[in-house]
Amino acid sequence: MRVAMGGTFDILHAGHEALLDAAFDLGGEVFIGLTTDAMALQGRQKVSPYELRKQRLEAWLKRRGYKGWTIGPLEDPFGPAVSEPFDAIVVSEDREGVAKALNEERTRLGLPPLAIHVVPMVLAEDDAPIASRRIRAKEIDRKGKLLRPLRVNVGSTNPVKIRATAKVLGTLFTKPRVKGVDVASKVSEQPFEVEAIEGAINRAREALKEADYGVGIEAGLF
Repeated sequence: MRVAMGGTFDILHAGHEALLDAAFDLGGEVFIGLTTDAMALQGRQKVSPYELRKQRLEAWLKRRGYKGWTIGPLEDPFGPAVSEPFDAIVVSEDREGVAKALNEERTRLGLPPLAIHVVPMVLAEDDAPIASRRIRAKEIDRKGKLLRPLRVNVGSTNPVKIRATAKVLGTLFTKPRVKGVDVASKVSEQPFEVEAIEGAINRAREALKEADYGVGIEAGLF
């Protein structure tokens, strides 16, 4: 079996490892498309150079003892998998749409579609996906461990709402930093039914600024 996969692999982390392990679990040959610097910088402010990323990836594969792999430049979302005789493609769940689009293009070219194997995102301690940009920003380490307290803003200065949020999140995360911020609910003072839900959402969105999570609590009548 010939398996295709791709990525930037900027700072190799647990999410990358899960993706790579899944590809090798299928057996056979594995082609790893490594995004070129030009492609990697699309939507990113900083990324390690291609050759450095390749060296790190090669070293990890050798330490893992994997055989039958090839690393090549990936200059577009599809790479060689769109036209070459691969059997399967391994993607993270946020890239499943790309794999489906690739299969549509293969069908248009008269080629059989690839079996798509979707790997769930690996989450950090704060339940957000592990990502190289977060590691670079020193939010988390490569395994997803938080390197600073979780920042939670409650869209209210009501001490009851703040304490309640801190109590609940304290059972889920290690010492979250919870504070209240004064924001507008953008609904009437006494909201009814769906308006109360809208008020809570508005508060959460406004509170999210400069925080990891925003919490909105709106009292209303249903």
